[in-house]
Amino acid sequence: MNLGDMMKIWSNDHFVSNLHRVVNRSGRERYSFPTFFNLDYDAPVACLPNFQSEGDPPKHVPTKSGDYLVRRVSETQRFRANREQQEVA
Repeated sequence: MNLGDMMKIWSNDHFVSNLHRVVNRSGRERYSFPTFFNLDYDAPVACLPNFQSEGDPPKHVPTKSGDYLVRRVSETQRFRANREQQEVA
């Protein structure tokens, strides 16, 4: 199972997503069935109470699901960065 990036916020970095890619070295066909689940845009994403304490306060600023996803796409997708640079110019 590959955890999504928001899991690190909920779990205060106890669970983080791993770098994922598909490399088939078997020489046979292989099937992959990715399934994605997203929250409503305004759903809060913040450290859950059982992952924080006085000695381990939240490491991430609370955000909204949609704001987080838009920010991550902008950070990771070159076409978005290029488009935003053109809009500023």
